[in-house]
This record gives sequence, structure tokens and C-alpha cells, in this order.
Amino acid sequence: MLHYVLLLLIIQSNVISLPINDNDNKLLSLILEENYPDNGYTVVNSKTTLQRLNEDSISFDPFVVNGYSVRPLIQQLIEKNREATSLTIESNPTKGYIIDTAEKFSKYFIENGGGWDKLYKDNPKVHGLTSISLPAYDKKTNLVLVYKSFTQHYLAGEGNLILYSFDASNGKLKELSRRMLWVS
Repeated sequence: MLHYVLLLLIIQSNVISLPINDNDNKLLSLILEENYPDNGYTVVNSKTTLQRLNEDSISFDPFVVNGYSVRPLIQQLIEKNREATSLTIESNPTKGYIIDTAEKFSKYFIENGGGWDKLYKDNPKVHGLTSISLPAYDKKTNLVLVYKSFTQHYLAGEGNLILYSFDASNGKLKELSRRMLWVS
């Protein structure tokens, strides 16, 4: 119960979130990178999110990787993403993602916007829609935690907490673990 109360206080807090820094953008570009065979891309929501994060998300028993409890990173993730923040990362369709800063793609999901069918008809290289949080990064362990969701068509999607190891010497991420928070 205490975790639930703390989570609510954090989410409802009026404290301003920290601005996105260059390290966040570097990590986000690696996290969003996808290699679609048709040179397609996912459309990324221009605002960060921690959609559907609740007490169950922070009380994994255990969420431990190589002896490291991920709980401090989860708490950092929640703290860092108190409020939705506009992404400052540039779109990179050759790496499989476009940031919807002009909300060109979100218009398909307003009333009379045409929905998924029109989105795919007008944009055949779109593979779906992605939402992402700012990453939490532990410099001592080089672990990165992020919330990422992906939806496509009418009822296909999932949201995950994903833990990566970041190798600063070569600038690469390696996925270590993921926890599905929701699926449709």
C-alpha cells in the first residue's frame, strides 16, 4: 500500500521534470532503432509517457538482473517522467523511426480521421505507433531502463519496461530483460 501511495504522489506531483539531455537523446536513438525489411518505420509519439505504470510495475518480485535490483532504476524512471516531455530527438527513418512532432500521424485517430486503415493507406511504410519514456540510466552499472509501447492495426500492442546494458566504449545497447505491463 505504501508503494501505491508513493507512486500516486510522484505521478501527481507538480515538480517540473528535468529537460532532455544529449545522453537521453543518444540512448533514445539506440532504443528506437529498428531494421524493417521494407525500409519502413514506426511513428513515435512526440511526448514521453509512462502509460499504465502502476504499483504492480514497481513491485516485481524480483526484478533482479545479474544480482542488481532494478528497483532504484524504476524509481528513477518514475521520477524522471513525472510529466510528459516533448522529445527533442530527430527523426531517422533510415533507422526505423519518425518522431511525430507535427502530429501528422496522430490526426488519423481523431474523429473522422480514418483510423488505422487510412494511416496505412496513406503511409504504406508505417509499421505502427510507438510511445516511449525518457530513459533512466545508472552510470555505475551502465544499465538503462525505459518504458516502450508499440501498437499496430486495431487491437495489437504491448507496453514493456525494458532493461538494457549500455557499452559506452562502442555506443551500443544490449537488451537484458523486459517486463510486459500490458498487451492487447
